[in-house]
Amino acid sequence: MSTHRWIIGVQALVGLLTLAAALWWWEPPAIPVPWERWQPSGASVGFRIQERKPTVPAQGSVVTLAFAFTSDLHGHLSSTRLLPERKPSGLAHLVPVLRQLRTEHPGLVLLDAGDTIQGDPASFYFSHIRPDSGLPLPIIHAMNQLGYHAVVLGNHDFEPPVSVLQQTIAASKFLWLSGNAWLDGEDRLLLPPYLVLERQGVRVGIVGFTTPGVPLWIDPERIAGLAFADLVDSAQKWSKILRERENVDLLIGVFHSGDDLRHDQQIAQLRKLPLPNTAGLVADHVIDYDLIVSGHAHKLRPRKPTSRLTRFRTPLLSPGSGGEGVSVARFTLEARAERWQLRDSHFEFHKAARQPDAPLLTELEPQLAEVERYLAEPTRVVLKKRPTRKQLNACGSALQHKATVHAFGAEAITLLPGSWFLPDLPEVDLGQPVTRKHLFGWVPYDNTLVEVALFGRQIARLLETHRRRLLGRRVRYSGWLVPGGIAAVLEGDWLRVQQKNGSSLADTDSLRAWLTNYHANGGSGLQARALIHDEQIQRRTGVFLRELVFAWLQELPEALPEACQSWLAEAVVPT
Repeated sequence: MSTHRWIIGVQALVGLLTLAAALWWWEPPAIPVPWERWQPSGASVGFRIQERKPTVPAQGSVVTLAFAFTSDLHGHLSSTRLLPERKPSGLAHLVPVLRQLRTEHPGLVLLDAGDTIQGDPASFYFSHIRPDSGLPLPIIHAMNQLGYHAVVLGNHDFEPPVSVLQQTIAASKFLWLSGNAWLDGEDRLLLPPYLVLERQGVRVGIVGFTTPGVPLWIDPERIAGLAFADLVDSAQKWSKILRERENVDLLIGVFHSGDDLRHDQQIAQLRKLPLPNTAGLVADHVIDYDLIVSGHAHKLRPRKPTSRLTRFRTPLLSPGSGGEGVSVARFTLEARAERWQLRDSHFEFHKAARQPDAPLLTELEPQLAEVERYLAEPTRVVLKKRPTRKQLNACGSALQHKATVHAFGAEAITLLPGSWFLPDLPEVDLGQPVTRKHLFGWVPYDNTLVEVALFGRQIARLLETHRRRLLGRRVRYSGWLVPGGIAAVLEGDWLRVQQKNGSSLADTDSLRAWLTNYHANGGSGLQARALIHDEQIQRRTGVFLRELVFAWLQELPEALPEACQSWLAEAVVPT
C-alpha cells in the first residue's frame, strides 16, 4: 500500500472515531410506545403454561401425523390477479393442494413461518390507503378460510401501521406466535410462544420464533417497547418447558429466521443485536426438536421427496415463499414402553395448482376489484418499449431523484436504491400509459423517505457499493445506493464525491440527504458501516418512494429525464 493511501485511510478512521465520540453520549427523544397496553386478542388470547401429565399410548400403537407449511406469503393471493405472473403462485393456488392433503390426512396441521401481511398491493392498499375498510386483510380472510392453526410473526409484519397489525391479530382465527418477542424489558410476552395440539393421542408442541433482526429494518416507532431475544436461548427455554411441563411427544420449531448464520451477521454485531439467521444453529445445537422450519430467507428445501434431511443435526426444511407451494412433513410414531417414539419421517414439496380456487377469489372479489381500480390509475407517461435492466435502473434512479426534488425542494440530495425490479411487461401494455400497477412491479418494497444529516465521510461510505458497481464488481442489490444532486466520479479505484458547485466533498462537510427508511434503519448494514447515529435523522416523512414517483409521473412537472426517453414518452393529450 502506498504512503498516500495509508495516510488517507488513517485520516478516515480518525474522522469516524471522532464522530462516534461526539455522539456517544446523546440520548434519543422518547418514542411513543404503541404496544404499552397491548394484550393479545382473537385466537391468540389466553396463553398460559399448563402442567400436563404424559400421554400413555397403548403398547404397539402406530400413528402417522402430517404437517403442512408455508412461509413468506407477503400477502400474495394469486398470480392471476393484481400483478400477474407466469408461474402459478399465491394462497388461492394452494387450496386444491391442501384439499387433497386433507383427504389423505384428515388431521393435517397447517402452519406458516411469517412475513404474511406485507408485500402485495392488496395488503398495502388495505393497510395504508383504506385501513378503515372494516374487513380483514384479504390474505387473512383466505388463511381463516383455509384453516391455518398458527402463523409466526415476521419482520415485515411490522411494516403496516401498528393498529393494522393489532387488528389483524384480532381478526385471525388462528394463533400468532413468537417465543422471543417481549414487552417491558422481557417481563411480558408480545404473543403466545407456542401451541399444543393433540392428534391421534400424540401431543404436539409447535413453537414460533421471530428474527431478532427486526430493529435493522423496521421504523423505531413501530416496535418501540419491544425486545427480540436470542433465538438459541429462546429455543432452549421453550423446549425445556414443552418437554418437561407440557409433556409433548413431538416438538416442532417454526422460525422466521434463515439457516445461514453468516447472513447479516456482521451487521447485527455492529448494532449489538442477536444474530438474525440462526435456525440452522438451533437445528445443530438444541437437540429437543424433532423438526425445524426455517422461513425469512425465501429458500425452498427439500424440493424432492426424501426421508432424510441431513444438512443439520435436526431435520430442517424451508417452505419457499409467495405461495409457490406447500412443504409437507409426515411423522410416524410408535408406542414403546408407554411413550411415543419417533419411528420415521418423510418430507416433500407440493407445487401450487395452475389455477386458483374460484370460490375463494369470488369471496374476495369486491376487495380485489377495488385494489385493481387503484392500480389502474394512469400517469402522463406511456411505454414505448420494454426496457433492459440497465435502462430501467438508470431511469428509476433519475425519476426518484426528480420526484424527491419536486416534493422537498431544489436543494434535495438523494442516496436512493440503484436497482429497480424488472418483471414481465405484457405486449398489450406497450403504447399505453404507465400505471400505478407498473410502479408496484418496479418498486415492490414499501419504503418511505427519511432525511438524514450526514458528514462527507459518511456519504462516501454509503456510496461504497456504488463505487464497486462502477468498477464492474458484483454488489448486493439491496445495498446499492446511487447519488442524486451530487456527483460521484471514479478516479482510478477511488470515488470522488462532487458537490453542485463542482468542489469535492470533504470528510467533515455536512449535507442533508434523503434515504429510504430501510437503509436509514440499518438495512444492508449501510447505517452501521457509516456510523449514522439516531440524532442525525432529521425527518421521517412516511411518504412512500413508490407513491412519490407515481405522483411525479402523474403531474409530469418537467420533461422526462434523458435516461428514460429511450423507453418512455410523454403521453399526447388530445386538444
